[in-house]
Amino acid sequence: MLGMHGTVFANYAVDAADLLVALGVRFDDRVTGRLDAFAARARIVHVDIDAAEISKNKTAHVPVCGDVKQALTHLNRLLVANPIPADKWAAWRAELAAKRAEFPMRYPQRDDAIVPQHAIEVLGEETAGEAIITTGRWADIDGDGSFLMNVQELATIFIEKLDVKVMLLNNQHLGMVVQWEDRFYKANRAHTYLGKRESEWHATQDEADIYPNFVAVAQGFGVPAARVIVKEQLRGAIRKMLSTPGPYLLEVMVPHIEHTELAAAAALGSASERRSESGRR
Repeated sequence: MLGMHGTVFANYAVDAADLLVALGVRFDDRVTGRLDAFAARARIVHVDIDAAEISKNKTAHVPVCGDVKQALTHLNRLLVANPIPADKWAAWRAELAAKRAEFPMRYPQRDDAIVPQHAIEVLGEETAGEAIITTGRWADIDGDGSFLMNVQELATIFIEKLDVKVMLLNNQHLGMVVQWEDRFYKANRAHTYLGKRESEWHATQDEADIYPNFVAVAQGFGVPAARVIVKEQLRGAIRKMLSTPGPYLLEVMVPHIEHTELAAAAALGSASERRSESGRR
């Protein structure tokens, strides 16, 4: 993953690449940072079904307007007709593997709270790595802010009897914006706190102060739901979610001060600047 929420080695790969094949992307600021510094060495092939998106933010050297599936079909035909030796990019892959080892994905562990990265890690363990493509069961990892923007979809998964599991990471804040407030605006909040003003759950630790009550909201839609606050109870709660037939919502209370490791990296320029910023965290 690229940008402010991405990994160091992914940003490094794009920064050093001489060819970038972009399939249906927007080149938004959370990924690119300074547009002139993003993929500055690369020849860009931009494929999008919407012509208005091509070269809107980042100029494409090879613009392709069309369906990604069709574009990839043609690309595969070219590769079959002009085979490339398997070891041609062995050195490049080894270089990226070294960067992955040098800058691994990591996060600070806490015993007194469930950090969001830990919740996602446990979900991955409990689904045995089957989290790439599925056709029978889906797991939605969501924050409370984004979930509120699409809360009506609880009706969809109930009416359609879809086996959708929602793991809601509730930090009572619009977390992505809070990261920028903390980094650039001295933690001055501009309507990014979503809980009760008079009694913040993070301060009181009183479950009655968690607002809104997503468990009750889900149950109002007919979707079974539960909440977990204690770290030792997380794995059991996830197992119950996964074993319950049909839709299910698990609200996981997480600290609002836990930011992604590369927070705000997209405000910087090149990958080297992003690595420098990451090293200070």
